[in-house]
Amino acid sequence: MPRVISYTRFSSAKQAAGDSYRRQTEMALRWCKQNDMVLDTELNLEDLGVSGYSGANSKRGALGVLQVMLLNGDIEPGTILLIEAFDRLTRMSLPDAYELLFSLVNNGLTIVTLTDNKTWTKEALKDPGSFMMSMVLLYRGHEESKQKSKRLRDTFEDARKKSKKGAFGTAPWWLYREAQDQPWQVDEVKAESVRKVFELSAIGYGSKMIAKRANEDKWPIPTRETKVRPDHWHGRMPGQLLRNRAVLGEHEHRLRNHEAQSYHWKGLSTGIVVPDYYPRIVSDELWNKAHASIATRRVAKRRDTQYYNIWSGLMYCGYCGAPIQRRSAKVGYSKGQSFCSDKLAGITECPSSAVITSDPCLLDEIYKYGSSIREAKQGKNFLQGLLSLKQSLKQRQKRMLELP
Repeated sequence: MPRVISYTRFSSAKQAAGDSYRRQTEMALRWCKQNDMVLDTELNLEDLGVSGYSGANSKRGALGVLQVMLLNGDIEPGTILLIEAFDRLTRMSLPDAYELLFSLVNNGLTIVTLTDNKTWTKEALKDPGSFMMSMVLLYRGHEESKQKSKRLRDTFEDARKKSKKGAFGTAPWWLYREAQDQPWQVDEVKAESVRKVFELSAIGYGSKMIAKRANEDKWPIPTRETKVRPDHWHGRMPGQLLRNRAVLGEHEHRLRNHEAQSYHWKGLSTGIVVPDYYPRIVSDELWNKAHASIATRRVAKRRDTQYYNIWSGLMYCGYCGAPIQRRSAKVGYSKGQSFCSDKLAGITECPSSAVITSDPCLLDEIYKYGSSIREAKQGKNFLQGLLSLKQSLKQRQKRMLELP
């Protein structure tokens, strides 16, 4: 009996609250019952709230994991993948969607679309009729999302051209209003925190020192609350506020389609800036003083071959989950220490570790990881290898942090 797995995807929180997840799950279970098959529930392939139009699900989602498992031989040829329809799999443009579909079937996967109860294999797609039908379905899924995206974008662009205040964009975190058609109001408690950031910057404080002061004095946070450290300022937050011209009342129009956001998560600037769109909370004089002070402060040295942080952006604290930052020793040839960024901001008391101790451990684990991939290709369970590696890393990290 072939192995049967299912893939579930939807792209918005609204769909999560609706019927999409239940419908896709029930369809997969119903098909298994009708065909006297058993659904493998140990491998849960779900991309909930992940876009199929941008291809995010196939690049860094569960669908991407499935492709890696196929390439590594962890999914046996003949395995059946149940999906509601091709638009659950992808809504990318036809060339990209075509490449994805054929990479799956060419690696031995059998795809069943549950809405029409059709089976798609490498052999089936050799038939001209089946081939053309698959292309039509893939194209239709892309066009539906493309037209929806265009209608939404046109609506916002029309509002922008007419300068309808509040009709577009995301409000700064220190503003609120009672209803959509009401004017913005300033939350003076949060606005005062923003002004303190500019005042301290103007007299020479850097971003991390401002964050530490804010945490010590328990300033209200002028940002959206998040699940991660909602009650603390992190080291980058003051710098983000200092660069935000919304404090002057300006709103910058940005293009936010998936092509633009592939370059930057905030989208690309259109070059259109609307003055006095929001209530101003910082004067021009204070803005200029803060930025003049920033310009006179010491610029960080260039990171070249003598800069030893090869893990920049990759390491996180094992105690609180905050990013790890590295500080070089001021004297001698020591490679310095790795610090929890929340410790530097005065939020936690997480211990630091010496680079000369941690780097060899990490490099050793990477070497072992490369060896585990070779072993996985020779028939060992790839997922079990990953779990073992994760556990090994945790143990080494614990031992490393216990070092004096």
